[in-house]
Amino acid sequence: MSDPTAATQEDLQEEGIDPTQVPGEQDAPEEDSNGGPVAPFDPRNEERDLHDGDQDGPDRAGDPGRSVDAKVKRTLKIAGKQESTVFDFRHVTSPNGGKIAISACVHHIPVITNVPGRADLDTLRRVLLDQGLMVQFGTDAEGNVAMYTPADRLCFHARGANSVTCGIEHMHHDVAEKWMKKQLRAAAWIAQRLENQFGLPLRLAKVEPGGFHVAAITQTGHTTHMQISTAAGFNDRVDPGDGFDFEYVFRAAKFFQDHGHFVGA
Repeated sequence: MSDPTAATQEDLQEEGIDPTQVPGEQDAPEEDSNGGPVAPFDPRNEERDLHDGDQDGPDRAGDPGRSVDAKVKRTLKIAGKQESTVFDFRHVTSPNGGKIAISACVHHIPVITNVPGRADLDTLRRVLLDQGLMVQFGTDAEGNVAMYTPADRLCFHARGANSVTCGIEHMHHDVAEKWMKKQLRAAAWIAQRLENQFGLPLRLAKVEPGGFHVAAITQTGHTTHMQISTAAGFNDRVDPGDGFDFEYVFRAAKFFQDHGHFVGA
């Protein structure tokens, strides 16, 4: 696997820092909002995904439009003396359906360019809402995280597996774009949260054809939009690309669980 972290482009300011001497903060316990029983399977929920909204994706984030007052859930020590923010949109963003049982987390990229601040995450939310779509999480190159809906609520993000997966849109305009460690660490924060809350293991999922344009998750864990699309027989997705380093994401997630920060991960 090629180096995804573009170290020459990213100054993490971590040389000489002892991670054990950096104060950490674990996530505060969060009550399950319940949401009732898992909704029965409906094949109509497997017909749409995030790229249905690509035609509305701007070349750059620009004016997000209809920006809302997201709550700041917490900050993350994402690198050196740098912090990122976890923005919580769950109180103002509706999922596409009821409760699901999470078997895998699907990693995506949109057609929205990273920009400084929150505008890219706001733009993604607007584009998806306009198309009647949604995804549970988003990240950007600064290491910011968006929590759009509860992780265990149906979102139309990966057709063929919406009923059994949550998803993360990682702000990247194309699969050739270099991955920053801060963004992979943001993905790691979500991954460790999914393990802590829902028991989703820090490993690659196994995905097989389930027939009738449905992907079957035969081993729980994390996977790509491309794998879901292939298993469901659509064969029309390539994201997030070969450069997305799952092994690093899993290591960083365990690092955060041990230290409560990402400095030195």
